[in-house]
Amino acid sequence: NTTATSRTVLVDGDKAYSATFDEVPFIVGWDFKSTSPNTARPGDYYAVTSNTGLLNIYNQAGTTTTWLGHSGAFSPSMPCAYLWTVSTEFATNRRYFQASFSTEGYNNIQVKSQMAASYQYYPVQKLQISLNGTDFTDIGNVTLSTSVWTDLNAVLTAEFENKPMVYLRWIADETSTAVGSGNDGTGISNIYVFAE
Repeated sequence: NTTATSRTVLVDGDKAYSATFDEVPFIVGWDFKSTSPNTARPGDYYAVTSNTGLLNIYNQAGTTTTWLGHSGAFSPSMPCAYLWTVSTEFATNRRYFQASFSTEGYNNIQVKSQMAASYQYYPVQKLQISLNGTDFTDIGNVTLSTSVWTDLNAVLTAEFENKPMVYLRWIADETSTAVGSGNDGTGISNIYVFAE
């Protein structure tokens, strides 16, 4: 997490520059700058090689499938992954994103992510957590506006700290009224799990 200010400097001789960086401890993250792999994706960033995380997309039967990678979409334009369920299966074979990673040795865990959508989508999206990958609890939600990135963040409670595996799921709230038409255009980007 850095904020940079750019300026043009005339290099007409020896110069000395200094910069200050703030190290933010993290576990794992995905920024989707590369469109592949588009299934079973380890973290694009991870703190240790023994805990690279794993991101998948699942259908309602619990089977993994692929997502549509995009190099830049929505406002502002960012790389992302689309659910991209075909329109004929939108109401019957919902898909969702799911990440897994270990929290052993970590506390004060924060999940940051961004979601956006176009085409057809459920405007309310939920972030859920589980210790077994089966029984999920809601920990956050967001209402999407068409083609605009919206933050979906959460702070994990102590029961999810120092665990061999936790599961996060980004899933539609199907009690919200679907909007649009066509394939499921729900997208996700900038998933980062920060921790101490």
